[in-house]
Amino acid sequence: SATDASTTSFSINFALSAAKGGATIYYAVLATGAPSPADGAAVKAAASAKAKGSTAVKAGEKIEPLNVSTGLVAGTQYDIYLVSETPGSNGVFSAVSTKASVKTHAAAPAVSAACAT
Repeated sequence: SATDASTTSFSINFALSAAKGGATIYYAVLATGAPSPADGAAVKAAASAKAKGSTAVKAGEKIEPLNVSTGLVAGTQYDIYLVSETPGSNGVFSAVSTKASVKTHAAAPAVSAACAT
């Protein structure tokens, strides 16, 4: 799930099932309505993504949220996909996650014409 959205960032929370040897997690943030990635390699490549990235999760390690803060625009809806890859496998991926959606907050209106009385 995606949480803690601001105007240009948000966090992605995720869980792994029994990753005895750890895993590399890849994410792709796509414009809402864009075609979903076909497979793990497509998430990793993230060719049309507005933002993408990865993190290594070691076996037994506490999973921390992923912070996404580049390539995003205020007031915009995004679809997020994740996939895990077995370390050192050169392409053994999990199934692509179900879509998570998030919307960045709109920018706050500018304050003008302030005067003291």
